[in-house]
Parts: sequence; C-alpha cells; structure tokens
Amino acid sequence: MKITLTLAALLVCATACSGTHENEQADPTKIRNTVLMLASLLPKKESDDIHVALIDGRESLIRQCMAADGFTYTPESAGSFIDFSDEVDPRSQDDAKARGFGVTTLPHFDVQSSDNDLYYKSLTPERQKGFSSRFSDCSTSAAAETNSEQGLDAAQKLYEHLTGEISGASEYRNAVINWSTCASDAGFQGFSDRESLVDSFMKRRTGIVAKIFNSGGGMPQDPKLLAKLEEDSNFIGLRRDEIAAATATFPCTRAFDAVRSQLMDKMLQKELPTSKG
Repeated sequence: MKITLTLAALLVCATACSGTHENEQADPTKIRNTVLMLASLLPKKESDDIHVALIDGRESLIRQCMAADGFTYTPESAGSFIDFSDEVDPRSQDDAKARGFGVTTLPHFDVQSSDNDLYYKSLTPERQKGFSSRFSDCSTSAAAETNSEQGLDAAQKLYEHLTGEISGASEYRNAVINWSTCASDAGFQGFSDRESLVDSFMKRRTGIVAKIFNSGGGMPQDPKLLAKLEEDSNFIGLRRDEIAAATATFPCTRAFDAVRSQLMDKMLQKELPTSKG
C-alpha cells in the first residue's frame, strides 16, 4: 500500500486546506520568495529549499499526528517526492542546452523507505483500516499547517492576484509580443509565448508515450519503462528538437522574464512593503 502524500497534493492543498490554519501573520519574506517560486523567478537553490521545508515540515507533522493515535509513521525524504538533481531551472542557459524545457527529462527520485509499508503489513486488518483513515486525516491537517507556516497559503493567493495585475500591464503585453517576434526570428514561428512552445513538445511527448506503452500518454513511473523511452528513436528525436528550441529561444525567454521580474518585484514591494527586494 502506498501511503505517502504526493507533492502535488501538498500544493493543491494550499487552496483547498487553507481555511482552518491560514496565518495572516506569515513571514513576508517567505511569502515573497514563495510567490517568486510559483512564478519560476526564484533561483533554483532557493526554490529547492522551499520545497524541502514544505515536505519536511509536513512529514514531521504526519509522524506526530499518527503517533498521537498510537500509529508509527516514518517520514519520507524530500527527494522521494521531487527530483532535485534533474529538475530544469528555466533561468539557466546551461540547463536549456542540456535538458531543454524539461519535457523529455526523465525523473530520478530517491527510493522511498520500506518502513511504512512493512509497518502497515504488520497490522491487523482492523488496524490497517484505522491507519489508512488516520493517515488521510493527518496528511490533510499536516499539509494545511505546513502551508500556513511556510506562507504558501498567502503566497498562492497573492501570486494569483499579481499574475492578473501583471498580465494587464502594457510592459507585459509588449514583452509577450517581443518574445514571439524573437522566437520567430530564431526559427520558431507561430508561437505566441513560451508556454505554447513548451506545450507543442508536451503534445508530441504524449503521442510518443501513448504509442510505446499503448496508454493515455501519461509518463510512467517504473524506471524500466522510463529506460525504454530513452531507447526510442522518436523520443530521442523529440529531445534533440526540444533542446534546440530551448537553446535558440533562451535569449527571448531571458528578456521576457526580466520584464516579468521587474513587474513582480515592483508589485511585491507594494503588497509586502516589509520584504526585501
């Protein structure tokens, strides 16, 4: 039985679980950095630190919550949820040259501890039901409390607000047009923004994966299946094209992100005047 809570569930809980534990006095610096992380404008090391704090905090609280009801839970490492080594930094030209946009970068996670599964199997059927029920409740409450303490709840709301404000700014609209023109000059015509270019590679990947595994196109988790992708000529060609596109359009994206960063910093200073730019 897989009993760990995924990172996606933690981030979704930033919205769904905010009601009970929301902390209006969250550290402005944490909120600011988390907003920049959500906008992919924070340096990778700092972004990784936020993810580690969120996961470690949540896992520790789950352990405490389960122990209060007489159950044992062994916290999982942050690396079992996020592939920190292969995660692509959109701010890095070296990453663009080596891994493109990250579409064809295959994940390598830490092996999760077997302690929780072994413990679960040692329980009676009745206790297993109690464990599963309590784990679900503890995971939800732990995610909510961690999100609040780390400023994720407030950052998510602020990010959504600022994204709307920025998208309406004339500087931003001009930057979008400039990105499209720059990408066209680099040989990638017909793309309105970076997201549409990345999406074109995502669609190609979905088709390749669906054909190889006769599936809906979702990326497999089994390392053996991932290794099969590495050997597929179409997947290899997709990776080559992706890296070429990411490398060629990196100057376009860098200029676009410079505008986004300036606008975001300006608005963050207005919303969080005590935070440091």
